Amino acid sequence: MSNIKTARNTSVDFLRLICAFLIVALHCLGLSNGMVSYSFLLPLTRFAVPVFFIITGYFYNITAKKQTEKRQIFKILKLVIITNALFLVWGIVFRVFSGSLNVFLFDILLKPQTITDFLLFNYAVDGQEHLWYLSALLYILVIAYVFPIILKNKCVAIALVVFLLAVNITFAEFGNMLQLPFAFKSIYVRNFLFTGLPFFLIGNLLFRFKGTGFYKKLNLPILIALLVLSFIGTFAESYFINNKPELFISSIASAVAIFLIFSKIQMPQNKLSVWGQKYSLSIYLFHMVVIQIYSFAARKFALGILFFDIEPIIVFAVCLIAAFVYYNCKDKLKLRLNTNKNSLA
Repeated sequence: MSNIKTARNTSVDFLRLICAFLIVALHCLGLSNGMVSYSFLLPLTRFAVPVFFIITGYFYNITAKKQTEKRQIFKILKLVIITNALFLVWGIVFRVFSGSLNVFLFDILLKPQTITDFLLFNYAVDGQEHLWYLSALLYILVIAYVFPIILKNKCVAIALVVFLLAVNITFAEFGNMLQLPFAFKSIYVRNFLFTGLPFFLIGNLLFRFKGTGFYKKLNLPILIALLVLSFIGTFAESYFINNKPELFISSIASAVAIFLIFSKIQMPQNKLSVWGQKYSLSIYLFHMVVIQIYSFAARKFALGILFFDIEPIIVFAVCLIAAFVYYNCKDKLKLRLNTNKNSLA
């Protein structure tokens, strides 16, 4: 632990930006309503959220060394509260204009199961499914802080990864593929326990194995070959499964391979890496608002299927610009307040 490097990995920051775009693409209606095949793009999107968990787990050792675990937990807790509150208000406003407010209030928001699903399975109370990532991350950080043995003991960490991912795959992918009666709904595996925690532990293990001979032997040609094979595997899995699971077996390999590729690339700091560092989380959290507005406008004004095909690009660009403007205004306001404070002193 004493040799942990704290220098920022700009290549991983660039990977954050890529994954943010892939998540936007996954959630855009253009993937299924335009001319682009959803099944074709599926392998390019399913590994994105797991990669975010891997990144957090990979750098958690640095967080622990700095003893900033509590600060990280409270930061994510604040984000969970703020984002869920904002999306709750947004959900009401949007459904007033779309004429589905009664359905939202009585069939979703006020059902006891909604609260249970939120607390146990990270399903957002306002129906914004992508917010599961944030509350799942909060649970994982609390678990890692309260039960540090799962990080310190490699055998425990490996056993948990294997067991939790096996449950995920068995009850989601295989259950749906074989149409078994015990097949899980997506929220029962897409949560902190069966998706977030194992990938967080994978990231943490990769950091701890970084100096080993096996890690060093995983050069770029091997990792790129693994990534290509995992994409082929995901195509094959997708072909045989009608009810698509949240996670394919091959997506696990894709997430690990692409993270290792970018972690090994030495990239100088550039605008893309800075954007990934500063804006990727904001893009992830608020892209659904832009998607809903864009899709509503495209249908309202009959813009045609072309607009659905380019929807991911437009939504991502709007989110990136909005995040850029917000953080620049925030930084300037903070600088002005500090200047005024110093002048008064």
